[in-house]
Amino acid sequence: MHTPPTPPPRRPDAGLRSGSTPPGPNKIRETRPAATPPAPSAQQIADMTATARQLAGAHQEQNPKNLRYIASTRQATLAATTPSRPVGDASVYVIQMEGDFQRHVRHAKEPLRGTSMLILIDAETGQVTDWSISAQPFDLRELGQTVPL
Repeated sequence: MHTPPTPPPRRPDAGLRSGSTPPGPNKIRETRPAATPPAPSAQQIADMTATARQLAGAHQEQNPKNLRYIASTRQATLAATTPSRPVGDASVYVIQMEGDFQRHVRHAKEPLRGTSMLILIDAETGQVTDWSISAQPFDLRELGQTVPL
């Protein structure tokens, strides 16, 4: 009786970023543009505010100011703020706030500093997908009207 050879172990897609997981066998990566999410519920607003304050505190700012959000998509937001273009898209709430943020980076003598923090939160899961610290607030007018948190 002949037994077929054992297939090689499945390796993660070489194009995945560190910390990413490949989609399951029945999952197809979303490549269609996402839609702007609806206005968040009161609970989502409370959760977004708590997340923003927690990230600010983790970056040495205990009293962030001018917290505001806008409903958008991840691709549209990143196109307006960075050269990054991730695969796929998602409906997100974009939070921008001001303060004195610091991030200590391994192998750097001085911490990275900025006066603006941008956070993207997946509208469906409530998870932070991206965040950044910058010297100036981003002009988000092309994404729509910001709303205070």
